[in-house]
Amino acid sequence: MGLREQFMKVKENWLLVLVALVLIVALSGGTNLFSSIAGGSSRTASMAPDMAYSGAAAQYAPTTTGDFAPDVTDRVITKTASLSSDVKRGTFEEAQQRLLGIAASSQSIVLNQNARKYGQGAASYYRGSYQLKVPVAQYDSAVSQLKGIGDVTGFTENAQDITGQTVDLATRLSLEQEKLQRYKTMMDNTASLNDRLQLADRIMSEEQTIAYLQQQVKTNQQRVDYATVSVTLTEKQSGYANIKAATLSDLVRTFVTSWNALLYVLAFAIPWLVLYAIYRFIRRLAGR
Repeated sequence: MGLREQFMKVKENWLLVLVALVLIVALSGGTNLFSSIAGGSSRTASMAPDMAYSGAAAQYAPTTTGDFAPDVTDRVITKTASLSSDVKRGTFEEAQQRLLGIAASSQSIVLNQNARKYGQGAASYYRGSYQLKVPVAQYDSAVSQLKGIGDVTGFTENAQDITGQTVDLATRLSLEQEKLQRYKTMMDNTASLNDRLQLADRIMSEEQTIAYLQQQVKTNQQRVDYATVSVTLTEKQSGYANIKAATLSDLVRTFVTSWNALLYVLAFAIPWLVLYAIYRFIRRLAGR
């Protein structure tokens, strides 16, 4: 039988060929296929007990929902301010003590205090930076007094509404506390050693998450109760700070600079003078 006759024979019996191919595939790979499906089902079944505890496995990461809680009437506001002032020369130490006195009288907390001397001789001056945590009830009075220490050169004041973040933290904390209570109830009601070990891990993780959220709530409350005020005091420099007698090197440098400038002018002017002399000479010849 020739090749053409064989091809026509297969074409006429295509259904039998298709059935034969399906049988070959089923015999060679069907067992693995069914075993993989069965294995996947068994793995899913074995993971089922753990799914009840998976909620507390990951540590809480603070997120911002973007919701500013428009329905909340009592807004939660934090305040920050930055003040820069110049003080008279020779009075920096007095100004600094006055600032610390204002902090003490307003029951503020001095978080950072850094003062140092810059420059030398007549050009020297002092500058200090301070960060205060001022009780909100004393904020206006304290800022007013701080402005009176010297000549104010800059002042900015900002208020931030963190109502949405506060509501979000409170909601998350409540949910995590409920989850912890469920884990403890499950611990009391199970006798399986493996389940008790897993639940112990989940309870420890949940307690850490709750402690973190409680600290965040406390930090936010402190931000509301205390305004952050940054103050910079700068001693005015002497009017003679940049005045000094000329030295020999300064005089020589000035002489050389002037001499070089003169040479540049001559180098620029000589060609034009030569052209002008030629022009006058030609006119004189033409006049003859």
